[in-house]
Amino acid sequence: MVLRRMDQLKPIMSGAIKGTLTQSEFYQRNRDRKNVLVYRRNIEEYLTERGREHRVARFRRAFKLRRAAREA
Repeated sequence: MVLRRMDQLKPIMSGAIKGTLTQSEFYQRNRDRKNVLVYRRNIEEYLTERGREHRVARFRRAFKLRRAAREA
């Protein structure tokens, strides 16, 4: 879902089907998922479900700082 929202799913799937997708290319295309709001929400939900609510605020701050730095 995140890759689709980033418009990366099609190039990754095409490369994988054709056999041209390298590990490096996959990593580069997949890395930006950390800047997508859906990713943040999924991680927050994961932390909460595992009883680590104390980490949610820290993760949220780091996410916002990373996005702000990227947009600057």
